[in-house]
Parts: sequence; structure tokens; C-alpha cells
Amino acid sequence: MLPATPQLPEPIRARFGGASQPVVEFLELWNRSRHGALVPLRRELDPFQAPRLLRHVWLYQYLPDRDDFVCKLAGENVNEAWGGRLKGRMLSDVVGPTHRDAAIRRWRGVIETPCILYGAIGPERQDADGRPVAERLVLPLATAIDIVDHTIGISLYSVSQTDRDLIRPVWDDMLRIPCAEFQAFDSPDPPDAA
Repeated sequence: MLPATPQLPEPIRARFGGASQPVVEFLELWNRSRHGALVPLRRELDPFQAPRLLRHVWLYQYLPDRDDFVCKLAGENVNEAWGGRLKGRMLSDVVGPTHRDAAIRRWRGVIETPCILYGAIGPERQDADGRPVAERLVLPLATAIDIVDHTIGISLYSVSQTDRDLIRPVWDDMLRIPCAEFQAFDSPDPPDAA
């Protein structure tokens, strides 16, 4: 296997323009955890390597028989933003029936493509400090090399996600980057940045 990429390739980093430092830091942790693979193995990505981010981290596993995702881990800020403990709850229960199909379809795309998703609600909606009211990064994880069945991510919320009038659970205008674009930079001769 190839060694881990120490930093995000500049062409990919540039696409994250206004992303916060915690989002970029967690994306870099995911990228280093790939060790040259398309998607990191779950056992290779240790969120405890970024302890200050743990309160914003969550992990879901896809259950094909239910066509839904079950929460395996949710940091304290994520639980607080969604109005209660998420561990053991289904994604469909968290986002509600109105948003269920769109949320499941989007996260299935993350594990099936596989790809990453990033979005921020702002700048038209900002908190008192001028930050977006919410920022979310969704990343795929594999149980085995050929079984991509988890999503892990970081969510930074400055308002409750239970206020559906302010924030819909499934956001529009998400940045989507196939994991193959990350892997392309693992080769000894990376492609031109053009």
C-alpha cells in the first residue's frame, strides 16, 4: 500500500474555500487514514486522533435490509443540536418522514459512489459571530476493502437542527467530490491541477 497522504492535495483543498478549520482538519484525518485506498477502513480512522473535534463527530452504519442508517456514535454537540441522544436511532427517525427519502438517497450515494459531501448554511444565515449556522462534512468508511457501509462526519451547529423552519435536515447546494479524485493524487505522478 502507498503511504498516507500527509495533507490534502491543493486542488481539492481549494474547493473547500470557506470551510472552517475543524472541517478541514477532519477531512485531512480521513484522507491520511486511507493509506492509498479509495476509502479508509473503519478501524484505520480513529476520531480520537482529533480529540477536540469529538463533540462534533458522528458515525452511521448502513443497514441494507432496512434501507436506512443507524447511528453508532454521536458527539455531545451533535446530540444537543438534534434534541437528544442519537446513538442507536435510525437516520430516518432523526430527519423525519418528510426528509427521509432524500437523506437516505444522499447518504447511500456517499457509500455507493463513494464520495464526500460538504455543505454550509450561510452566508445569508449566520450566527452572532458571523459563522454559518451549520456546517456538515459526510465521508464514507469501509468495514472491509470491498464493503463501504458507514458514513462518518463532523457537524458544526450554532443553532438547533430541530427548528425545521430555520434549517432543513437535507441541505441543498452540497459540494460533492468522488473519492477517486483523492486517490488520483496518491500516485507518484499526480495529475495536472488544471
